[in-house]
Amino acid sequence: MRPLTLLSLLAFLPGILLSQVLHTPREVIERMSDSKVTYTLESLEKWNSTQTYAKVNDYFTHPEEVEGEISIEHYELGPYGKRSWQLAEEAMQKEDLSAARENYKLVIQNQPDYAPAYTAVGLTFSRQGDRIEAIRYFEQAIEINFFDYLAHWSLALSLWEEKKKEKAAQEIAIAWVLNRNEPRLEADVKRIFKTSGRKLKEWNFDPQCTIQKLDKEIKIASHADWMPYAMVKALWKFEPGYAEEMGGPQEWNTTEEREALFNLILLHTDENGKVISKDPAIQYLWKAMEDKFLIEYIIFEIWLRQEPLIAFTQPKEAVLKLATYVLSVRGSQP
Repeated sequence: MRPLTLLSLLAFLPGILLSQVLHTPREVIERMSDSKVTYTLESLEKWNSTQTYAKVNDYFTHPEEVEGEISIEHYELGPYGKRSWQLAEEAMQKEDLSAARENYKLVIQNQPDYAPAYTAVGLTFSRQGDRIEAIRYFEQAIEINFFDYLAHWSLALSLWEEKKKEKAAQEIAIAWVLNRNEPRLEADVKRIFKTSGRKLKEWNFDPQCTIQKLDKEIKIASHADWMPYAMVKALWKFEPGYAEEMGGPQEWNTTEEREALFNLILLHTDENGKVISKDPAIQYLWKAMEDKFLIEYIIFEIWLRQEPLIAFTQPKEAVLKLATYVLSVRGSQP
């Protein structure tokens, strides 16, 4: 591993350096010391995680661009299509796969761009063991709606059963990006990754800190390992004018996250560039920075946990790069 210096760390952040200068830990401390706001720091020795994750996506949604803005839309069926879908679902519950398939195909005949119907037909073939036809329909669903996580997931399982391990890993990685918080999906990611020569370590990005406004002061309580991160977050949230100076504020701000993570990683590397933390979140952060996947780390590990529909606002190329992050960083041992 090459030596890590302040300049080499900054080099990992080429995009932001064109328009913003990240503050170092010393500059963060100076800003707090000179502030009219009173900041108090408190050591947090024990951490009880209170993380909750947003609901999972459903495969009836798809992104649609309207006047330059991405809108998350829900597929709608007409009266005839709704009736055929209802009959198909009833047949599926009775394990009458042939009847279900015929009714799903009626939906397709009535509304050829209804991607969930192709996924559903593929599932009927999959449950009958006809993986070739299942794969064909899953691929059609993806061609119509690339953001159909269930089609990618189901395609991955069919490919895996066909011994196409690497292609299966690629598809399951895309599915995980599109539905970050589905535990059954994550279990299949782990299973498929293992057979494709990857290891999936279980961890979550869980900053051990709290930031509260108490009367006239801002109280930062943090484990020592996370204090630099917490201090940056406090400045962004409470320091007058700070977010505006840095190009914000906005709800999903990569500048804020990069500055906080930059300060975090500086604390956990020695003069030889070796990561000295045993926290997987920090170890994988370094791996992501080293491999030029910092933005993908932010989106996958932080933002998609909070709001999985963010994946639907990304262009296809960005989703594929997120999947590459999952395959090459998350599927490795830092």
